Amino acid sequence: MFFNPFLSSPKTQGLVLYRNKPCEIGDKGGIYLAVGFVLITAATAHEHEVYKELSKVPEIVELHPLFGEYDLLAKIEADDFDNLGAIVVNKIRSIEGVRFTTTFTETKF
Repeated sequence: MFFNPFLSSPKTQGLVLYRNKPCEIGDKGGIYLAVGFVLITAATAHEHEVYKELSKVPEIVELHPLFGEYDLLAKIEADDFDNLGAIVVNKIRSIEGVRFTTTFTETKF
């Protein structure tokens, strides 16, 4: 959960726009988003091109190059988990040079 104390009081509930997406305000004033972390393996020698294309995807709010088994880590925000899955399938896996993805979703305790 993303928490912004300037958006609402702790007792406010409802929907607000955050990054032009409708998001639910929780009982503590935070905004609930579907958040995913995607580990991406690119084809050899295509890491830069994949990075460039991923940086154009508006739902990717953070993108980090990595060393090791995976080449990139992307943080995605969507209004729900169905849309999060669609972003991975339609906007990330469809990029030429993306070989594999592994997606982790955020949860609440």
